[in-house]
Amino acid sequence: MSLRLAFLVLVCAPAFARGQFSLPIDRVAATVNGEKITESQVKSILDQRPLVTPVPESEARAIRKAALDILIEEALMRQFLRANVQYVNEAEIDRVLDTVSASLQKKNQTLEEFLRGEKQNLKQLREDIAAKLRWQEYLTKRLSEVEVLNYYQQFKPYFDMRRVRASHILVSMPVVADVSTKQATANKVEAIRQKLNAGETFEKLAREHSDCPSKDKDGDIGFFRYKFMVVEPVARAAFEMKKGETRIIESEFGWHLLRVTDIDPGQPSTFPAVKDFVRETIAQERQMYREILKSQRENSKIQIELDR
Repeated sequence: MSLRLAFLVLVCAPAFARGQFSLPIDRVAATVNGEKITESQVKSILDQRPLVTPVPESEARAIRKAALDILIEEALMRQFLRANVQYVNEAEIDRVLDTVSASLQKKNQTLEEFLRGEKQNLKQLREDIAAKLRWQEYLTKRLSEVEVLNYYQQFKPYFDMRRVRASHILVSMPVVADVSTKQATANKVEAIRQKLNAGETFEKLAREHSDCPSKDKDGDIGFFRYKFMVVEPVARAAFEMKKGETRIIESEFGWHLLRVTDIDPGQPSTFPAVKDFVRETIAQERQMYREILKSQRENSKIQIELDR
C-alpha cells in the first residue's frame, strides 16, 4: 500500500488524459520468478489517478514503467516474506479486516466503498494484510524486544508525537574543512549571536546572514519531529531546549544559531501500544525494506513485456 501511495504522490503528479493508459486486459506485463503481473494490474494503479490532460508518449511510457515497478517490488517482497515467514493466521487477517471495517464505519464508509475507491478487491486487500503481518513477524524475529525497547526509550519524544518549531541561521561550512576554516565559521556564528544579544532581531539577522533557503522565511523551518525531518544534532538540541531559548549547534552543514519558537507536547505513548511502530521505524532507519528488495532484484528472474 505504501509503495502505491508513493507512486501516486511522486510519479503521478501531473493529471493524465482519459484513455491514454488503456491497456489490453489479460496480457502479461512482467514475470517475476514465474509469477505473472498483468497489464490490467498496471492499469488498476494508473486508474487511481484522475485522467484529465494528455502527456507525451515518452512520459506516458515512463509512468507505466513506474507503475509496473511498484507491482514488481510488491511481488518480490511477497515472495521473500513467503520464503522467510512460513505461516499467516487467517483469523488474524480477519481481525485486521474487522478493525479496518470498524474504523471506516466511524467515517460513515463501508469496506466495499473503500475498496472501490482504492481500485482493489477483497482478495487483494487480504493479500496486502497478509504481507503486512508477515513483515511484522519478520521484524519481530530480527529485532529483539530489548533492542526495540531501548530504541523506544532513546527516542521517546518521536513516539510521543512531540513536535518543535524552530528558526535557525546557518553559517555553512565545507564537509571537509581545515582548522582555520572551522574557526572562521565558528567566529562568524558567534558574531551573529552577539548582534542578537545586542538587540537586533533574529528575523533580520536570518535574512542577512543565513546560508539556508529558510532565510526567506526569517529563518523559520516550521514544526518537525525528532527523527527523519532535520539533521540529528539540530533535532537533539531542539528537543532539549525551552521555548524562546537560543543555542549554537554544529552539524554536517556548518554552524546553526538555533532558536525554539514553539513546542507541541504531543501525546504520551506506552511501549506496548507503539511497539510495532517502533520496529517499523528501526527498519526504516536501517533501510531494511530497500536492502531486501535490492537483494531480491539481484537474485531474481524478472522478464518485462510491457510496451515491447
